[in-house]
Amino acid sequence: MRSLRKPLFVFALFVLIATGALLIPSLSISASAQFPCTLFICKEAPGAGDQSFLIDIIDFTGTTTEELFDGGRCREVFYDFQNEAEIIEQNTPGWILTDVDCDPISGFSITSIPGGIATECIAPGETTCTFVNSRGPTNIPTLSEWGMMAAAGGLILVGVFFMLYRRRAANV
Repeated sequence: MRSLRKPLFVFALFVLIATGALLIPSLSISASAQFPCTLFICKEAPGAGDQSFLIDIIDFTGTTTEELFDGGRCREVFYDFQNEAEIIEQNTPGWILTDVDCDPISGFSITSIPGGIATECIAPGETTCTFVNSRGPTNIPTLSEWGMMAAAGGLILVGVFFMLYRRRAANV
């Protein structure tokens, strides 16, 4: 009886592996047939280091938020024919979205919208859109703001002077 268990186990393992190997290609074929369009969303933000950028993907499945990094992994979005999606970058403090650079391809209709792009799958294909960010302006006070700060400092000094003057007058 023991001698039969090992060959039977090996045969069952072989059948499971063979069946799985047959199913995996069929799953990928059906997925590519179901979603003929693929959009890769990448991030370019020179000097960002570990800074993350959040994007909202609004498509037929709902809204999902993804995290992108400069030079990191691109996010894939799959489309069926005539499906639309909006990819919008959330505001990141200290950074400004300066451009969305998409590779031209006839299978996609790509329209620029505030904060991102709107896309539609027209024909099978793949394309890449890179969201480009640059550092935002630093808040350096203008000359009039410096003047207002100096005036406020002067008023504080005058207030301190009068407070000390009244104390001396009260003590005499």
